[in-house]
Amino acid sequence: MKPKPQGTFDAEVMIQDVNPENAMAYFGCYLYVADRRRPLHPLYLAPYFKQGCEKVVPEVQESGVSWISRVLEVREVHLRDLVRFPIGYQPSPEIRAHKYWQRWHRGILAWMQRETNARAKGEDWSKFDPQRLYFLSEPAQFCRTVKKAPGQTQLGPGFSRTLFDLLANPHLGRSES
Repeated sequence: MKPKPQGTFDAEVMIQDVNPENAMAYFGCYLYVADRRRPLHPLYLAPYFKQGCEKVVPEVQESGVSWISRVLEVREVHLRDLVRFPIGYQPSPEIRAHKYWQRWHRGILAWMQRETNARAKGEDWSKFDPQRLYFLSEPAQFCRTVKKAPGQTQLGPGFSRTLFDLLANPHLGRSES
């Protein structure tokens, strides 16, 4: 993957539905893994914590967008390489030297275990290869909890908003795509 040109992005705030397991990884590892249907160069990730997250993650009080992280780096990697980490996938020296490397490392290892367990159950995530690893900053609490629009049950892949829209609107609204 070519490095992102300075000052470019394809989504200001990527917003994705996050289940309790991914919520724990978000807060514990500052890492998000998604398939190629998500933006490649978002500036921020704002997880939409689904119902149940508040029961396992103390930072989450209710379902919705209540935390946000800066996306520091995105790397694309094929599952066949990622599951062989650190042999198949080797993060750049910049990532390994970052102050969050130990957290990110734990996140990659946990994700590898999840993938191994999924394969054992017959699940195949490789149809969405390559995967994108979003290396995140420490989560910051958002100024309020933003909910989905009435009747909106799921956010589509690549759902995004501007930071202004996230701050100004009473709910997320429907995807324009």
